[in-house]
Amino acid sequence: MGLTVVLAHFNGTQWKNFTVEPPGGNYNDYAVVGLKLGRNVVHVSYKATGPGIYLISLTVDPSIRALSNVRKHEISLEKWKSLRMLGAE
Repeated sequence: MGLTVVLAHFNGTQWKNFTVEPPGGNYNDYAVVGLKLGRNVVHVSYKATGPGIYLISLTVDPSIRALSNVRKHEISLEKWKSLRMLGAE
């Protein structure tokens, strides 16, 4: 289990929230290492370990809870260690 992103979206009448976890596998550990707000989307990056070590990036449309542009790249342990979890300064 790891640290995830929880997004809140106002649909015109009420606030809805949902959790965004890294797609594409059963990970032993993961953490958010990047978060960038776009006009109607949020760009999220995770570092993850499972079988393998990865950098995973994706785009989320909060209005429809859709994930797109999912990219999963295998990275070295050294690179994984160098990626700092957001909020862990």
